[in-house]
Amino acid sequence: MFDGPFDVFALIIAIIAFLIAIKASNQAAELRRKLNILEEKLYALRPVQPPPVPAYVRAEAPATPAGTAAARAGSRSRTAFARDRRGCAAARSEQ
Repeated sequence: MFDGPFDVFALIIAIIAFLIAIKASNQAAELRRKLNILEEKLYALRPVQPPPVPAYVRAEAPATPAGTAAARAGSRSRTAFARDRRGCAAARSEQ
């Protein structure tokens, strides 16, 4: 099996190389796990942005001056509109 001292020496080097390869593989797996954790933290911290509005939608939007009554009416809340609708319905039912 071992014809000379060089065969034993080659076998020892092969075993050491195999152990070093196993250790390197374990370290690579640990680094990959740490990188995945860091990437998850990065994605969790990044705010989600809505997709950009296409140019044709921006071009179709009417431009209203800030001081007009239409612009002020556009700033009313949904609850204000709901109250108005309920008030109108109540007034109709009383008639």
